[in-house]
Amino acid sequence: MHVRSAASMRTAFVVCVCVSLYTATAHEEASHNNAPETNTAMLADNKVSVEWELDETHVTFTVRATEPSSWAAIAIGNEMSGSHAYVAWFDNNVGRVDSYNMASRSASSIQKVEETLSEVVVTKMSDGKMEFSFKRQRIAGPGIPAVEPDAPLPLIWALGERWSGTQLEESMYHTNRRSSESTSVVMSTGVSAIPSDGLGGNLDTPPPQTNTATLAGNKVSVEW
Repeated sequence: MHVRSAASMRTAFVVCVCVSLYTATAHEEASHNNAPETNTAMLADNKVSVEWELDETHVTFTVRATEPSSWAAIAIGNEMSGSHAYVAWFDNNVGRVDSYNMASRSASSIQKVEETLSEVVVTKMSDGKMEFSFKRQRIAGPGIPAVEPDAPLPLIWALGERWSGTQLEESMYHTNRRSSESTSVVMSTGVSAIPSDGLGGNLDTPPPQTNTATLAGNKVSVEW
């Protein structure tokens, strides 16, 4: 009969525990690496920020305004005319996000687009600021701009006081609270640029990376 020593049994136990811990850690790291990455950009004029999260087939946008309004919008395009817009507003106290083809500045040319948006959340803060989020397909079909991870995406914004889901009037969207220019973002890296930022809209320079550490004793943290 073969008898294993206590030392060999302890060694086998330690090896087993280490293998289990390594496997669990590797699994956690793989899960973390597969998690969608979130990036944020403040759009031109510092009135609206956009946060986005990409996965293989969809993109989720979260939009936050820095001043009060009754509706808020972001649009894919260099200017409102000819852009594809997402407008957040309240219809009888129910939050909605609708997509529109903004063919020109006339009310008759603004066409609502039948686009599948999911996970829609619209919030009006106590100070009147709008925040909304929605999820859409990266490749959504004809007439809807695709969201490519590595291609610059021009984004603009607008804020206003009245919106209608049935009969738009030009006074509703002819607002002076809108982007003075577009902001180009690269979805996969989080790099953003505007023509007037002194970089000529250069998207090749990555954003500075910020790191944080809590020092021993958990009394002081350092960010660099």
